[in-house]
Amino acid sequence: MEHCDNDWLQITENTDATCNFDLMSRKRKGYRIGSQLQLILSKVVGEDLVRHVVSKAESLQEKFEEGQERINLLSDELKEKDKVIKQQAVENSTLNENVTTLNEEITTLNKKVAELDNNLEAERDANQQLADELGDNIHIIEELKSENADYRQIIAELRKENLTLDEEVDANIKLKKKAEAERDEMEEKLEILEEKYRILDIKYNKLYPVAKRREEDVVILKEEMFDETSKVKDLVALCDKLKNDNMKYEKLVRKLKSTISQLDARIKIEELKKK
Repeated sequence: MEHCDNDWLQITENTDATCNFDLMSRKRKGYRIGSQLQLILSKVVGEDLVRHVVSKAESLQEKFEEGQERINLLSDELKEKDKVIKQQAVENSTLNENVTTLNEEITTLNKKVAELDNNLEAERDANQQLADELGDNIHIIEELKSENADYRQIIAELRKENLTLDEEVDANIKLKKKAEAERDEMEEKLEILEEKYRILDIKYNKLYPVAKRREEDVVILKEEMFDETSKVKDLVALCDKLKNDNMKYEKLVRKLKSTISQLDARIKIEELKKK
């Protein structure tokens, strides 16, 4: 005798008071296929076991149905989410297009940025070159300032030397004037002595005949003439010395004037350099 208490279980009673309990495979509700497990038990034990198994099977079936309902709910949610995903896919497609456009714009901007970087690099190099040239110019200016300070110091020293030379020139001019005055005075004295010598010579010529007779007078006269001649020679030597000194003074004055002219020229050159 065969009967089915549950879709999962098939019971077959045997003639020896035993039963075959087959656990059936199942594809869907109300449709069974071959046995997966067969138990041969006594009817009494089998009925208790069957009731227990049936209870568990029903519990499992309820859980299965609940799970199926949950799966259906999840399937509905999945469909909704699929719709949302499709909508998001459309939006993502639009966003991708926008991203593509933005990428193209970014590429264009990157090219412009690269061009700007190149231009900035060129300007930076040019600015660096200008800075180097400016640094060189500043260095040259500092050197020129230093040279200008040196020139100013040299000019100040030259002016001091010029003042000293002017003082020396003035002193030499005074000495020259004094020497010229002394020379004129000596020349006057020399003329007077020459006149005296001429007069003495005349007297000597007149008195010579008498002097022969008066040898003492002649000796005295010769001594006087010797003294006067010695004085005349001394005066002549002094005049020659004064002439030589005057020539030296004139050379020194010419040299000082040349030095002053050179100093004036140097000062004018330095003033032109400063301008």
